[in-house]
Amino acid sequence: MTALAGKRLLLTGAAGGIGREVARGLVSKGAEVLLAGRKPGPIQALATELDQPCQACDLVKPEDRNALVDRVHACFGALDGLVHCAGVNAFGLHDSQSDLQIEEIISINLVAPIQLTRALLPLLASGREPVIVCLGSVFAHIGFPGFSLYSASKFGLLGYTEALRRECADGPIRVAWVAPRATRTSMNNGAIDQLNAELKTNYDRPETVARAIIAAVERPARSRILGIPERFFARVNQFFPALVDSALAKQLPVIRKHNTRQKEIQA
Repeated sequence: MTALAGKRLLLTGAAGGIGREVARGLVSKGAEVLLAGRKPGPIQALATELDQPCQACDLVKPEDRNALVDRVHACFGALDGLVHCAGVNAFGLHDSQSDLQIEEIISINLVAPIQLTRALLPLLASGREPVIVCLGSVFAHIGFPGFSLYSASKFGLLGYTEALRRECADGPIRVAWVAPRATRTSMNNGAIDQLNAELKTNYDRPETVARAIIAAVERPARSRILGIPERFFARVNQFFPALVDSALAKQLPVIRKHNTRQKEIQA
């Protein structure tokens, strides 16, 4: 028996690189997991592999969110945990990004998890030692040039997570935040991988991030930033932001170069 045996959990973004490993880890520990994802094929394949229920849904759409909440109620009656792994990334200098990109990033990464959490609070309040875990990013702690939209969405999600944790402090629901650094998943397009290679950015495997998320479900701490240098850099940014401004300014020529390459490929 493990701490997760019999736990009733909802996992969003379950078919993504990180979400898939989280799903496998949770199920291996005896949890019952409703797997949610945007693409029917991959989410159904994972559900078949793990013998768990699934729901294909676009969390930005109110009707899909409502259908997912209804499915949670039908499957479990109450909810012991909500794990937010759904998200999208976008690399590019801000003047190259469209209104559609801005709306998509903020809607998927920030608005949708807020709305889904609110809708599920009654089911979580009825759960056993309920927990909410939000998958963030080190870019929620360090605004990074070339990732202004992604940073904005994750900064917002961090603020929401912190405030919600304090709102729930006198009740049964615990709220945790896990902020990975760069992770080797398909969410990184070629331009991001090329940029990270030139900047010598450290990568983690999806399994490493998944273990941290599962640990947060089991024993939720307030916040965890993965990677020792990234964690240190985030603290420096908190107390001495001018030092980080100076360090990142030196990387701007590299970021601009890869932004130009990406625009040429997309043209």
